Amino acid sequence: MKKAILFIVGMLGLVSCYRNGGEENENTQEYFKSEVVGTWRKAEYVIYDGNDRTTILDYGLLEDCETNNAYHFANDDTYNEHRFEKNSDGTCSDKGELLGLYEYNPDTKKVSMTQNDGTRSELNLISVTYGEIRVLTNQTVDHNGDGVNDVYVIIYKRGA
Repeated sequence: MKKAILFIVGMLGLVSCYRNGGEENENTQEYFKSEVVGTWRKAEYVIYDGNDRTTILDYGLLEDCETNNAYHFANDDTYNEHRFEKNSDGTCSDKGELLGLYEYNPDTKKVSMTQNDGTRSELNLISVTYGEIRVLTNQTVDHNGDGVNDVYVIIYKRGA
């Protein structure tokens, strides 16, 4: 009888540990997701040397139409991307919003997005802080002419 009681108590302990582990995993995922939740506006560009990663060009803060471009990542895994474009006459045109679902992987620092029409895209984050994300672009340009493609990074700032 004692063995049966010990066995039951032991099994209850294992089930309890298993459930707590699952809750901790969900809490951890929510914590990492909170790193990207919010509105992110394009703020500046930086170009790094493809060889030694030194800064070639820092555009500084953007001032015109580009600062209106933004991503908004919500807690419910939805996102919207609002796009603006500068016209040839210098005016800013609202190109509309893209809506869909997103998933953030903190291990790879990738935000995978699927628009409502099924189109997929991805942001490759270099760094994530409370107020800033740095996104690696897929531009393949040798800005400094050394024969190696340089690294183009867009910096987004958290803001309304």
